[in-house]
Amino acid sequence: MKKASAQEFFRPGACKTASDADVRLLAMIKSAHGEFVSGEKLSRELGISRAAVWKRIRGLEEAGYRLEGVSHKGYRLVQSPDRILPEEFFGHLSSRRLGRRLSVLDTVDSTNRVAVEWASRGLVDGTLIVAEAQTHGRGRLGRCWIASKGKGLTYSLVLTPNCTLAEVATITLAKAVAVAGYMQRSFNIEARVRWPNDVTVGTQKICGILTEVSAQADRIDTAVLGTGINVNGIASDYGPGAVTLQELTGKCHDRNRVLAGILSAFEPWYDKVVSGKTASLLDRANALSALNGCVIELITHNHRFRGTALGIAPDGSLRVADAEGKITNFHSGDIIQCV
Repeated sequence: MKKASAQEFFRPGACKTASDADVRLLAMIKSAHGEFVSGEKLSRELGISRAAVWKRIRGLEEAGYRLEGVSHKGYRLVQSPDRILPEEFFGHLSSRRLGRRLSVLDTVDSTNRVAVEWASRGLVDGTLIVAEAQTHGRGRLGRCWIASKGKGLTYSLVLTPNCTLAEVATITLAKAVAVAGYMQRSFNIEARVRWPNDVTVGTQKICGILTEVSAQADRIDTAVLGTGINVNGIASDYGPGAVTLQELTGKCHDRNRVLAGILSAFEPWYDKVVSGKTASLLDRANALSALNGCVIELITHNHRFRGTALGIAPDGSLRVADAEGKITNFHSGDIIQCV
């Protein structure tokens, strides 16, 4: 898998580069599995001086890594911090542009709020804002998405897709397809896309997505794609109807690897949306749909509708047939029952 290199990340008021040397240094030390790696070897293979190696080791310690240095032996990793860290994240990332600019925040009310605010000042397409904890995350219909510190993934991706408002639904759909597909491939979990913006396993929710846009006329200037994924911990850490990756697999997971994997999986689907080539996306979304053939109750604009879900239309809307067989396309709504 191709690794991202020379990636840039930033925090409010500060900006620096996570270079190839940073990523490779950490990878070399981690691959030793607790054994010492000599400073000479690190210097030689990274093509930097021993003093530069020492400086980068200090940088890792400042980021929260516990490293042991012994004369004539070198350095070994004692413990990695349970945080989203650029040196870890970029080591797993294979996307070309999504996630290449990264801000990691400790605790925020909403990553979407921060992303919308920062995007108004101008941000690079693919900028990623991650929070270790979120207190008042935005959900659909005014709901709140709470994220406990260090357990799940809560992030917002700033996009400049240059597409129409009518195509917003397909961006959200592309993200759901990417998440469900990644979980199936990586963890053998039967994750499904639950229109309009969730990923579920059985009847339980493992991922929620909220897209907010800034537009002029009918063209989108900026789309902020907020995502919450239940990675580690138990369902009660996230709320009613939730399930976690840890519960489903029986073990904790590296959140840096999961985040990088999902962004890498999302990029080709997003490219299809931007280029207008969404036929394969719609095919995949319908194959992964949790609703096809189900009798559902859907609320939209304070109206309740009952019918059979027939699939997702090319514009991302949900096709539903009522008892008389009349088909209606819903572009938004909240599904409260699925049988």
